[in-house]
Amino acid sequence: MLSQRRGPARGLIRLLFGFEGRINRGRFWLVATICAGLCLAAIGLAMMTGSSSVAFGVWLVAIVLCVVCAVAAGIKRLHDRNKSPWWLLLFYGGPLALPFAAPLLGDSAPVLQYVSA
Repeated sequence: MLSQRRGPARGLIRLLFGFEGRINRGRFWLVATICAGLCLAAIGLAMMTGSSSVAFGVWLVAIVLCVVCAVAAGIKRLHDRNKSPWWLLLFYGGPLALPFAAPLLGDSAPVLQYVSA
């Protein structure tokens, strides 16, 4: 019964890529630290390679893995807080939408004057 075996590798894979269950703050920050380390390692590996296409491929794979890990950890953290996973749209989509919403504000936002200067 291979599916019933438990081990540290299986637990880590479930922690990083599983979308079910709950995780506390400590495990959430553990996932964030692992993702940051993965991205830094990918950047270092990309800088050591001589080919820009290989560097871009390594970087792209690392970014996709980090996004999947972040979404999985966010969903499990929201489950722990008894919130719907749909809140991730606000958490991740809100900051991504701000640069597109800034031109719509025009001159009515005085904060943007200081940012553009």
